[in-house]
Amino acid sequence: MTDKNDHTDRSSMRSVLSLEPQMSPKTGSDSAKTAPSPPQNPALLPKKQIIGLKQRRDYLRVARSGIKAAQPGLVLQAAHRHSPKNPPNTIGKPSGNMPSPAAPATGFGITASKKVGNAVARNRAKRRLRALVAHIFPVEAEAGMDYVLIARSQTVKRPYKALEADLRRALDRVSRRRAP
Repeated sequence: MTDKNDHTDRSSMRSVLSLEPQMSPKTGSDSAKTAPSPPQNPALLPKKQIIGLKQRRDYLRVARSGIKAAQPGLVLQAAHRHSPKNPPNTIGKPSGNMPSPAAPATGFGITASKKVGNAVARNRAKRRLRALVAHIFPVEAEAGMDYVLIARSQTVKRPYKALEADLRRALDRVSRRRAP
C-alpha cells in the first residue's frame, strides 16, 4: 500500500534533486520565492567522473609512475592520466577509457593477488575496496589521476572504518608526493 506521505516525500525529493521550485503541500504556493540554493548534502552534489581501468597496460602505466602509499589495509598507486612519464597510449587500438581533455576523469583499478587468500577472500577484499572507492573517491580523489588499489591480507579482516582511514591517509600521502 502506498502512503500519502510517501508520495509527498518522493515528489519533494524529485524537486530537490532537480532544483525546481517546490510546491508547499499545505498551501499550494511556491515555498521557494528566491533562487534555489545548491544542496548541502554531498550525495546530491555533482560528482566527478570516475571510470574503471580495464586494460593491463593502464595498470602497468600506474605502477611505472612510482607514486605509491602503503597502509596496513591496502596499497595505493597513482599516476597522472597524461604526463611526460605517462603519455596516452597511441600504439595499437586506443584504451577506450581515456576521457576528453575538457573533462578530466578519475580512473581506478583494484587488484588482489593470491597472497590475500583463496578466491572467496580475494573477492571479498575487492568488494570492500570497491565500496570504499564509491564512498570516498567522488569527494577526495583528484580529477585527472589514475589510482590502483592493491588488496593486502588485512583488507579482509580490517574493520571498514579502519580501511576508510587507510584509504584517506593513502590519498593524502599520494597527493603530497606527486609531481606537479
